[in-house]
Amino acid sequence: MRTDPRTPVALAVVAVLAVLGAGCGSPAPAPGTPSVTTSAPPTAEDGDMATDRPPGDPTTPPTTRGPSPSLPLLPRPTAPPTAPTDVPRPTTYEGTVVEPTAPGCVEMEVGGQRFTLLLPEGVEVAVGDRLVVRGTPRPTERATGCAGTPVAVDEVRTA
Repeated sequence: MRTDPRTPVALAVVAVLAVLGAGCGSPAPAPGTPSVTTSAPPTAEDGDMATDRPPGDPTTPPTTRGPSPSLPLLPRPTAPPTAPTDVPRPTTYEGTVVEPTAPGCVEMEVGGQRFTLLLPEGVEVAVGDRLVVRGTPRPTERATGCAGTPVAVDEVRTA
């Protein structure tokens, strides 16, 4: 009788799987070792485990499902917005003109953030000037070599 050369390998695989499968159960904890359970927490249907109150007892607090009561809920919109919500609006910035990162740039620092000022014709500012400017951010435009978000300036005054 001829034996298939794969038979010893198949028997070894079956033996290893049997040993590994035996470890899938929950072994008994060693004496003096705390045991850990993985059951679900009790619900109102289970009764109150601390006082053994029945599930229908009116003193049992009701369980709530859904969002936490501490989180604010916003009402559903009833219609689309009447004006675009992704269009930058004119904003007022107060900050200091700083040394530009590239020649020809006018940059202002506001609370640790830099903006490139796109000034109207004829307006001159110097490094160190403290300004209040009103303008519209142009985040999709990039001024070559300048740092920060470009702002198309409409009004400039000293702070």
